[in-house]
This record gives sequence, C-alpha cells and structure tokens, in this order.
Amino acid sequence: MSENEEMKWRLSTETGQEEDKASSSSSSSEEQQEKEALQETVQAKAEDIAGGGEASLLTKQEEEVPITDKQYQFTTKEKKTKKPSKAKVLTKKKESDNANLTGISRQLEKQSNQLVKIEKVLQPLQKSFNKIDRQSITIKQLYSVVMQLQREIDRQKKQQLQQQATQKKARKKGKVSGTNN
Repeated sequence: MSENEEMKWRLSTETGQEEDKASSSSSSSEEQQEKEALQETVQAKAEDIAGGGEASLLTKQEEEVPITDKQYQFTTKEKKTKKPSKAKVLTKKKESDNANLTGISRQLEKQSNQLVKIEKVLQPLQKSFNKIDRQSITIKQLYSVVMQLQREIDRQKKQQLQQQATQKKARKKGKVSGTNN
C-alpha cells in the first residue's frame, strides 16, 4: 500500500468516525470552524514535511473533511519511523566519501604521471639552458678581454704618436741647432 493510498484510507475511516460523532452529538459552528482550521494547519504542515507531495494530492472534498490531532500525530510518527537510521546514513556517507577519495587518488596518480613526463622533457632543456648560461658568461669574458686589448692598442698608438712627435721636434731642433752652429 503506497503512502497516498494509506493516507486516503485513514482519511476515509476517520472521517466516517467523525461524521458518526458529529451526527450523534449536536455540533456547533465553532467546532466546525475549529476543525476546518485544524485541517488547514495539518495540510500546511504536511506540505512542509512532504514538500507538497501527499498534501498537494488531496482533493477539495478531502480537504473539507476535518482531521484530528491524533491522525496528524500518527502520520508524523509513521514518517519518523520511515526515515533511514543514522547508521545507514553514515555508511552511505562513508561509501560516497570512499568513492570520492578513490576518484581523487586516481586524479593524483594521473597528475603525478604527467609531472614525471614533464620532468623528463625539462631535463634536456635545463642542460641546454646551463650550456647557454656558460656560453654567455664566456662571451662576456671575451668581450671584456677584447675591450682591454683595444684600450691597450689605443694607448700604444698614442705613445707611438707622441714618440714620433718628440723625434720630429728633436730633429727640427737638431737641424736648427746644427745650422746655427
């Protein structure tokens, strides 16, 4: 028997009992209004609990039938007993956590394998960079040596020019002094 059928059966049996009571005793309009208000609150609570499931399936005829507090208490107790136990919930949670962990471990394994491949590719590149660094250092050293040599050559040229200039002056003086003698 589904929950909907069970709910209809309860409503029909209790409404029959309540109609017998109502016909046997004189019911006032206040009692009728209280029952209707109680019916509305029970329906609202049932919609809140079931998410609109069972209560939204009630027809207008069934809504007009008042429901007692006893039936509401019985249905809430029944729903409480239908809830899965904490142990089942915990085991399901553990299973889902284990599934998540295995998925994560697989991803980590794939990523570590990818990192190993990347490392293998990077090792030759790293060696090439080291060679390039050494070559650039050597080029800088060669450049500094060439610059020193160029300065030395310039210095020697200046000295030669100065010596030549002094020799020319000395020759001119010697010619001038030799002619004066």
